[in-house]
Amino acid sequence: MKRISETLCEQFENIHRPDVEVKLLNTLVVCAAEYATRSPERNPENPFISNPKLVKSLLDNNTPLFEKLYHILGNKILLSKVLENSKTWYESAYVLPDLCKYFPYTNSDASAVRIIDHNLQLPQYLEEYERSLTENDAYCEKNPDTSYLVDREQGRIWMKRFENEGRRRAYWLNTDSAPEFFYKLMTDQTLLDLVERHANAPAWCESLLCEELSAPLVFHHGRNWHIDKLADQIKLMIPLHEINDRNGALRWIEGTTPDYLIEKDLPRSHLHHSFIYSGMKTTIANFIPASIIPDSEKLERTTFANKNQLIVLNTQCIHSGSLAEAGQVRRTLTLTYNVNSLRNNALNSLPCFY
Repeated sequence: MKRISETLCEQFENIHRPDVEVKLLNTLVVCAAEYATRSPERNPENPFISNPKLVKSLLDNNTPLFEKLYHILGNKILLSKVLENSKTWYESAYVLPDLCKYFPYTNSDASAVRIIDHNLQLPQYLEEYERSLTENDAYCEKNPDTSYLVDREQGRIWMKRFENEGRRRAYWLNTDSAPEFFYKLMTDQTLLDLVERHANAPAWCESLLCEELSAPLVFHHGRNWHIDKLADQIKLMIPLHEINDRNGALRWIEGTTPDYLIEKDLPRSHLHHSFIYSGMKTTIANFIPASIIPDSEKLERTTFANKNQLIVLNTQCIHSGSLAEAGQVRRTLTLTYNVNSLRNNALNSLPCFY
């Protein structure tokens, strides 16, 4: 019997023949589902385990194949049809023992951004907030080549300040190395419950970001439309004071999450590009040109909030910060949550996807 990786290669070489693309896609779908929902030891020849670089290479070289696989892994109805119609080397009935929990957003608020009131005691975070920003500045001054460095020993990500952004940042990973107040935020059950209700799926907090936005040293008129990740992810932004139109409010475009664009067959050339180059380990779809956003969907929204509110953001929507005016400052804490979705579980095995 041929190894599954060999079968994938043969199918990819013959992808232009009738029905071969469907066979290749179905094989990848079932392998991804098998990987995401079972212990790897039970299927060591699964290419998502044994040969993830091969799978990534196949998807890098074929935009429609990647988009279809990505979309099916996020849609229970589409996945069920593939599993029902695919004759594979094992019974597909055993692939997804608890299907529903792997599909986020299906019963959640359709909006990519929500504003929610809270009663957090923010003054207790201000001292650690200022200290974290100062420590990050000092580290980057001593290590000028640092642009984005994950330091798991210290439980931090060291981040360079860029003159055209006007941002100071300090990241803490969700470990007990973080300051006590921040660690409590990252492990707060009430906040986690809020995120899981919005995502309609289990999630866990990855990190906390202290960010101070002011007018950039190098002024520019451009808007950096972007998505943060192709992975299913939610962010909670906690304003430390009012966010208004003068100090860098969040902007976003309604109806521009990847699944929505694929479902509606709308322009989406940034999606595959993001997947191929996701190894940058930072925002992976920067400077999306406005021309790829269809006019009928170009519904720009601006998000204001006060210090008693939270901004809940599905980071897959096309969004952007805005410039702060001279003399204006925006200070926020942002928690990032990874969603336990089938798509995340499968594609996280591939090089660079995160």
